[in-house]
Amino acid sequence: MKKFLYLVLYILEYIVIYFLVQTVVNVFIIWSMRKDVGIQNIDKMVSNCSFKVLPLVILMTFGIYYLLFKLKGENLIKYCDFNNKLKKKYIMSIVLLTIGFSLVVASMAELGGDIYNIRKDSFLELIALLIFIPVFEEILFRGIIFNKFRENIDLFSAVIIQAVIFGGFHGAIFQIVYTSILGIITALIYTWSDSIWAAILTHGIFNICGLIILPSALNISKNIMRFSVPIYGVAGALILLFSFRKFYRITRPRKPFNSFFTEL
Repeated sequence: MKKFLYLVLYILEYIVIYFLVQTVVNVFIIWSMRKDVGIQNIDKMVSNCSFKVLPLVILMTFGIYYLLFKLKGENLIKYCDFNNKLKKKYIMSIVLLTIGFSLVVASMAELGGDIYNIRKDSFLELIALLIFIPVFEEILFRGIIFNKFRENIDLFSAVIIQAVIFGGFHGAIFQIVYTSILGIITALIYTWSDSIWAAILTHGIFNICGLIILPSALNISKNIMRFSVPIYGVAGALILLFSFRKFYRITRPRKPFNSFFTEL
């Protein structure tokens, strides 16, 4: 029971810090622009600015996390395995399995992968979603939360629980489902590669596919071939399974693929 409470409080500490920083930044924006915008337009202004100020929120939150680890006598960079470089032989498998998963998600959504529903002409929003969010979320959910779970419970439970928390962080039901699965995938990739960079690469490619590549590709193909969306889904599933198996064999060369289940 004590261990359970410790883990709950540990997780809440870091998640609450992020939301507090976000709230403080938004309040500052409201206060500084209240005269120019007007009270009636405050909600719209905050909504429009939320992604634009996200890089600042993330940098501030990361700074607080770093100081917290310092106070506890730990190094956040080392704890998250940032010092472990991503091996070149892992990259192709990561790219392919992420593309495969993205195809499955996009075909199921039947929306061309427009996951975040943001304005594509906003450069700051794209930078936030393609760079800052993948890095920050992998630090928080895989680097901090998942690693803490691994230290206290079995690997299988750690993978599943952190994935559910990660999914719950994303709101809508469909988003919860696919981000939870993404959380499982990135946790396994992180575990097998021993590098947070592998998880960040996976997350980044997934966002790129959902925001830039797949919307255009699926919309064009739907006009050419009637059943293109199901075909993309099946192809994506096959690519995902093949690449996942390939990645496991590269990272665990002395173990057969069926030992993956016994590892968990």
